[in-house]
Amino acid sequence: MVRFRKIIKCFVCSLFAFYAFSCSSLYTQIPYSVSGEMVLNQTGKKESSNLNFIFKNISEKKVFSFTLCFFLFDENGDSVLNGKPNITCIIRKDVEAGDVLEYSVGLDSYLFSIPEEPYSVEYLFVKKIVYEDGSEWCDPYGLLAL
Repeated sequence: MVRFRKIIKCFVCSLFAFYAFSCSSLYTQIPYSVSGEMVLNQTGKKESSNLNFIFKNISEKKVFSFTLCFFLFDENGDSVLNGKPNITCIIRKDVEAGDVLEYSVGLDSYLFSIPEEPYSVEYLFVKKIVYEDGSEWCDPYGLLAL
């Protein structure tokens, strides 16, 4: 699966080069920052896994919703998802301009089993932001996340 990871990075770099030459002003238009990590929880005998993340709205508009995308890898660099290359989640939360949202997304439905150690969250980015006024910002391939 390390080869799969290299293929993804090569593909992303190629798309990045395309965007860099065709949309040079994108660098100044990133309306968010995001970071996150996988955490394991145990309540009694029940175990669960979540992605805890922080989203900051850097734009001057109120966010109505956003689409978060990320990859999960084990300690060997292998993808751990059930047949999917990545996880995409639509987060429907209002975030005022300049505000920060701390949120958690359940990962159990994406995994075969709950791991003993948290997986590595890589290439976490926002694909789409929908603002309260109905306008949208899109980065469908996550090129700005690099």
